[in-house]
Amino acid sequence: MKTKSVFAAVSTCVFSLGMVSSTDAALFDRGGGLIYDDELDITWLQDANYAATQYAESGGLYGDADGIMYWDDANTWAEGLSYYDSVRGVTYDDWRMPITIESDTAANEMGHLYYMDGVTSSTPGLFFNMGNDNYWSSELVSSPSQAWNFRFQTGSLLQRGKDSYLFVWAVRPGDVSAVPVPAAMWLFGSGLLGLLALAKRKAHAC
Repeated sequence: MKTKSVFAAVSTCVFSLGMVSSTDAALFDRGGGLIYDDELDITWLQDANYAATQYAESGGLYGDADGIMYWDDANTWAEGLSYYDSVRGVTYDDWRMPITIESDTAANEMGHLYYMDGVTSSTPGLFFNMGNDNYWSSELVSSPSQAWNFRFQTGSLLQRGKDSYLFVWAVRPGDVSAVPVPAAMWLFGSGLLGLLALAKRKAHAC
């Protein structure tokens, strides 16, 4: 009975450790201000209005004061962004604006956040600094003077003239490298292995 109790406790601890990475099955907080979507295999900036944050942190050298821009400026900002990941000591410069697929709103990168992950302007989940207006998409509509955009208040895919002022959210392809497990976690894992070994010894002694 004691052996079963030890194994049950160990199993519970291991299960709990596996769940702490994210409260959502599709989104994972990678640290360093980066959120990974394992279904679409893309990485979002955790700061949904990083253009404004960047402007404030750089004293106005980069980004935008309130984070809302014309489409051309938003596209230029996203594609020219260099973001330093302080956790891994790596700079990423392969950012872009989110992709839109007109025929399936939920399959769009921003639509996926809203419909599949429950990310809205009022319930941002792992993200923060959500803008209170629409976000630009990288895709143009049939008219070259308009582009798609997404409204996180309602989950709507809309068209706007490229001379509209909207927010921009940077995303990049793929995942980031894994973060080394802290020493405390290694010690905890060693403790679990010790419990397992003790349980086996007691089982053989019976």
